[in-house]
Amino acid sequence: MFLVRLVRCDGGFGIEVPAFAALGLAELLVALGTRRALAVEGGPARDVELDQLPINERKAALLLDTARAFLMWNHHDKALNILRAAGEIAPEEITGRPAALRLVRDILATAPICVRREAREYAATLGVIA
Repeated sequence: MFLVRLVRCDGGFGIEVPAFAALGLAELLVALGTRRALAVEGGPARDVELDQLPINERKAALLLDTARAFLMWNHHDKALNILRAAGEIAPEEITGRPAALRLVRDILATAPICVRREAREYAATLGVIA
């Protein structure tokens, strides 16, 4: 078993991690602001099969980190869709965590008009006021 493996991909190098380590790595990449490495270019969050994570809260945490990364990359629609998916898997991870509610507010505050109405409706179901 390996923790991290360096692999060649697309003319450069990437890293490969098992599912149990990908969650922590995804959280670290979001904290460092490396949104592109996380979500957009096949980073660890993209390679993890949610079914490999045994606990719904961990699945939701990975989805929240991925949504945050897409929001950093200005993909508001994807961030909102992933946030909703996290809420379906583990609703308490959205409604009970200040960081998740802050993510909802951030999407509301920065979303383009084409996403804003849908984001506002979702926020209202959570009781979030922008």
